Amino acid sequence: MRDVKMEKAVLVKKLRENRKKHIEEFGTAYEGFRKQYIEKVTQMLNAAKQGDFDLEEDVDLEAPVSYEQEYNTAIQMLEMSCEGEVTINKGEFDNYIMDDWAWSSRFSSSSASYGSSSSSSLKH
Repeated sequence: MRDVKMEKAVLVKKLRENRKKHIEEFGTAYEGFRKQYIEKVTQMLNAAKQGDFDLEEDVDLEAPVSYEQEYNTAIQMLEMSCEGEVTINKGEFDNYIMDDWAWSSRFSSSSASYGSSSSSSLKH
């Protein structure tokens, strides 16, 4: 099967659920990132206060990225559609229903490194 026809309202509902989960995961990951960043900078500051100015180290933490706009765009496009049913292809199904996007693995890795451990983050 390459395409599937479905109720637009069902698809919008699923996208909203997935977006909510993504926002929560991002929030948890960002808070973990923020804490790690502050700890690292505090360690560097303490070393400098002790007179250790020979630091070859930098913070070297990658901030998590929110992909909320991806969900917003898909939801807005669907809401503006005049049709009650829509046809989506396998790629769109993977994104919208299965919540498996091109960026999912990167997001899951980043989130996991900052303490976000939801089941969806770990599945990718």
